[in-house]
Amino acid sequence: MSRFLSFLMTLASLYSIQALSQSTDYIDIKSLCQGLENGSQESMIGDARCLNTSQEREVAIQLEVSRVNNSSDEVSSIHSSMKPADLAHLCEEFKKDSLALDGQKAIEIDFPLQNDRKWKIVFTFGPFLSFHKKLKMRLENDNTDVTISGIEPVQRTGLHHYAVWSDNTELGKFIDEPQNDFTLELQNVDGKYFFGLRYSHPKTLFQDRHDNPQINSNIDIEGRIGGRDVSEQGVDLKDYIHTLSTSHGNTNINFFGGKVINLAGEVGGNNLELRVGAGAGVSFANGVSKYYVLDDNGDLKLEVTENAGMKVYGFNLTGESTLRYNFMQGTMNASLNARGVYTRFDGPVGNFHATGNLYSAQVGVALGYSPNLFPSKSEKARRKIAEIEKNKEKKEKLKTRLEELQDQ
Repeated sequence: MSRFLSFLMTLASLYSIQALSQSTDYIDIKSLCQGLENGSQESMIGDARCLNTSQEREVAIQLEVSRVNNSSDEVSSIHSSMKPADLAHLCEEFKKDSLALDGQKAIEIDFPLQNDRKWKIVFTFGPFLSFHKKLKMRLENDNTDVTISGIEPVQRTGLHHYAVWSDNTELGKFIDEPQNDFTLELQNVDGKYFFGLRYSHPKTLFQDRHDNPQINSNIDIEGRIGGRDVSEQGVDLKDYIHTLSTSHGNTNINFFGGKVINLAGEVGGNNLELRVGAGAGVSFANGVSKYYVLDDNGDLKLEVTENAGMKVYGFNLTGESTLRYNFMQGTMNASLNARGVYTRFDGPVGNFHATGNLYSAQVGVALGYSPNLFPSKSEKARRKIAEIEKNKEKKEKLKTRLEELQDQ
C-alpha cells in the first residue's frame, strides 16, 4: 500500500510541475491576403500555400502558425488550414483596420484555427488496487454442491515488482505480476468522446490459507462438499477449502466508452479533463482450487486443481471516472482512475463450476502516450509539399550534373 501511495505522490508532483497554460495563435495576415489577391494555388504565399485538396478542386489555405504560450512567452511553430472564405473575411477586416492606422503595414489577428483531424489514439498503462464486497458463491462438481455465504475476497497486488532495482523482482516482472491495466483508446480531437479496449489483470483470492489465513473465519456453508454433508454457520472456511483463486492469468477484456469534460487548459494541448464512461466485457482465468475430499477410507485428502488452462468464467460490467492531465501538447498523459466493477461468475474456477456476483471498487494510476497516427489534411498537404520540394531538388541536382558533364 505504501508503494502505491508513493506512486500517487510522484504523479501528484508531476501535476504540480506541469503548468496548465493557454496559448494564442498568430499568422502573417498581410502576406496571406496578398497571396489571396494574386490567386496563386501552387506557389508560396508568405508562410502558407494554397493547394487543391479534393477532386472537386476545393482550395484549402495551408498555414504556418506562431503559437505563443501566454504564461512563458515561448513561441512554437504549428501547421493548420483555413477555408478561403474565412481568410477573405479576415482580409476585409485587416484592410479596414490597416487603412485606419495611418500606413501601418500589418496587424496581429488572433483567430481560432481549424483542425480537420477527427481522432487521436492513446495508449495507457498502470497499476490499480481492488477492494471487494463479501459475496455468496455456489460451487459444484461431481462430489460438491455447496453454497457459501460471507466469502471475503482479497487482492494480491505485487506492487513491489515496480522497484525494478531491488533483488525481490525480475527484469520486466512488473508488467505481469501486479494488477495492471493496458488500454487502447480512440478520442475525438474536439475532446468530447472516447471509446477503447482495456486488458485488465486483477488478482482475486477467494480463499487463501497460505498467505491470508485471517480471511473467511466466519462464513455460512450449506450443502455437500468433497463428499461431506455440511450445514454450518459462523465457521472457518479453511476446514473445507484450502485455496480458491482467480489470480493466475485472471483477465478482464473490456470494451468501454464515454464522455470527456474539460476542466482546465486547452483541449488538444495541455489540459486537465474528467472522463466518465461505462464498459462491458468477458472474464477468464487459469483458476486454482484446493479442497478437502472424503476418500473411500473415510479420511480427508487435499484435492488440487491448478494449471488447467485459461477458461472463461463469466462477464463484467464497469462504471468509471478518470481524472487525466494531458501534457507535452497532448502527447503524454497521467491519469487517476476509479471504477466500480460487477463480475458475474458462471463458469469454471479450478475443479468447480462457480456461480456468484462479485462487486469491486478499483483505484489506479496510469501513464499514457498519444502518437500522431491520424494526420490531418493540412499535415498530409504539408508532407506532400515537402515531397514535391524534395523531388524538385533532385531534378535540379540532376540537371546541374548533366550540364557539368556536357561542359567537360
